[in-house]
Amino acid sequence: WTNNSNSPVEYRGGITIAPTYTYMFSGGSGTQSFTTNNQALTCKNDGVEYVSTFFNFQSMTVSAGTTVTNNDALLVGNISGLGGLTQGINSILYIQSASTISTLTATAAGNTVNYYGTAQTVLPITYNNLTLTGTGTKTLTGVSTINGNLEFSPYYGNATATAATGLTIGGNVILQAGTFSGSNFTHNVAGNWINNGGTFINTGSTINFNGTTAQTIGGSASTTFNNISIANTAAAGNNTVTLNMPASVSVILNLTSG
Repeated sequence: WTNNSNSPVEYRGGITIAPTYTYMFSGGSGTQSFTTNNQALTCKNDGVEYVSTFFNFQSMTVSAGTTVTNNDALLVGNISGLGGLTQGINSILYIQSASTISTLTATAAGNTVNYYGTAQTVLPITYNNLTLTGTGTKTLTGVSTINGNLEFSPYYGNATATAATGLTIGGNVILQAGTFSGSNFTHNVAGNWINNGGTFINTGSTINFNGTTAQTIGGSASTTFNNISIANTAAAGNNTVTLNMPASVSVILNLTSG
């Protein structure tokens, strides 16, 4: 379904795409407004990123008192309003431009928020998986907790981001492309460090590997760290951080546990 007239459309009961429909639902350039009732966007994507069936709204607004739940895949140019958008389990949200919506909830298991435009401000909330791609700088002010993975993806371009505070990352750091500057902070990483060609600017930073299962430092490219701290708390025999690719430490390697 495509809104070829680019007309504004108001929704009060959500949208469901049948499992047999394999194309996008496009709202065109008209503002798609969600009002009055809590609603859901549902289609079949099986939690797979870069899917063919998804909702595509160039402009989306959610009114006060209304929450829209994205159960599957939603691509928005800009999203605004005094209401809320909630990510469902294994859902995917792509944000191309500005996001000024009052409430974005993105902690559900398996969900991913992907900022893929040019220069963007990343909303200061807790994320499950956070992906940064597209050209330009992603501003991370206020972002401190990522329960899953932090990924720099090459899919839409090479993003650049500088930490504005210490990050707590419950999953992996995945540097596929782009540039991540750790700045002068300690970043806790409970998963693996995977560098497949991205750039890590280490100046002043400490990467603290504090997982509760065995961890690895690897990928297809080497990483130069400023400081590394090993504080893995897994049971004896599994409390390891294994080096699968050559890495360098410029200042301090601190072995606390593991």
